[in-house]
Amino acid sequence: ELAMQYTLDRMERSPPTSEMMQLLQRTRDRRAVPLLLAHFEKSKSSRSAIIGTLAQIGDQSGADKFLKQYSSWSTNEKTIVLNMLRQFRSPKFRELAGEALLTKDSSLIRAACQGLQEDGSTKAIELLVNGFEKSKSTTAWSYISNALSYLGTNEARAALQKATQSKDANRRNYAVNALRNIRQRSPGYQYIYQAQQFDRQ
Repeated sequence: ELAMQYTLDRMERSPPTSEMMQLLQRTRDRRAVPLLLAHFEKSKSSRSAIIGTLAQIGDQSGADKFLKQYSSWSTNEKTIVLNMLRQFRSPKFRELAGEALLTKDSSLIRAACQGLQEDGSTKAIELLVNGFEKSKSTTAWSYISNALSYLGTNEARAALQKATQSKDANRRNYAVNALRNIRQRSPGYQYIYQAQQFDRQ
């Protein structure tokens, strides 16, 4: 409590140190939220650390505040905010995740795929399918095909089946591997495998 009170008093005048950030992440004391937001506006050098701390102790209101400046931020900052929105189940997450899938940045694509995979809704699958069809990045194809493979719905399989006819060899390979993964996770796969072994014999 002494350390927390000192931290709050210090933050009234200056940005928190790394040790203070660690304390805030452990205590998750919500009294620090408005102070962190105030320093976020003033300090560019520690923005990523502040966003990361707010992601652990903040709420939807803090996430909404970041959206106004999202487009002008660095990739690292965008990734943290994207994960933050996913954590708070913000409706804005899907919109930004759909945009992230069409970038060439692996960290943004990975964060978007993880969130949409956890979401698992019809809309989330629609965004993944759209990203898989429109993206030109092999990194995106890799992450998205894995997410579609994990979800394994009819829509996901249909998109992967369609991609097996692609003129691009890389896209075809990612689709084929994803379909193979879906098949191997099927509860009936062990029986198909046994049947194939008997057939070979």
